[in-house]
This record gives sequence, structure tokens and C-alpha cells, in this order.
Amino acid sequence: GESLDQAAVDALVGRLASITLTRPLGRTEDAAYGLDAPQATVTVTTQPAGGTPTTTTLAIGAANADDSSYTVKSSASDFYVTVPQFQLQE
Repeated sequence: GESLDQAAVDALVGRLASITLTRPLGRTEDAAYGLDAPQATVTVTTQPAGGTPTTTTLAIGAANADDSSYTVKSSASDFYVTVPQFQLQE
């Protein structure tokens, strides 16, 4: 079967936890955000000890060349935001 690279998983979770927004775009979707066909989708399920699992999905949309960012939408928020490109690479 397949094996899990725990170090890679830990690094990914750390990066996801430290994502910061560049600016909020509001609550209304715009076709220019590129989220109708996201460039990537990341789904993470977390479960605190003895707690209930929570699943969050990040959809990564269009690149914005003006400020080297991407549009991102989290299933845990009503807001569309931009996130620095360097935080989403690799």
C-alpha cells in the first residue's frame, strides 16, 4: 500500500495554518476570481482530542499579477480574500 510522509504532512498543515490574507475582497463572488474552476483545492479535516472532526476546504483561484497574490475562498468563511503568492507555492 501507500505510505504517508509524516514530515510532509506536518509541513503542509503548518503552512496552511500560517496563511495570511493580503486584502479582503468581500462576500460576493466575481468571475474574475477564477473560482469556478480553481487552480487548486485543499481539503483538511482536523479533530481535537475527544472532539468532533471539522473539515475545511480552501479553493485557490486566479493569480493577480498586480500584487503577486491569488484569490482564495475558505469553506469556513463567507469572504473572498487575496493571499500572497509565496504562501501558496510548492
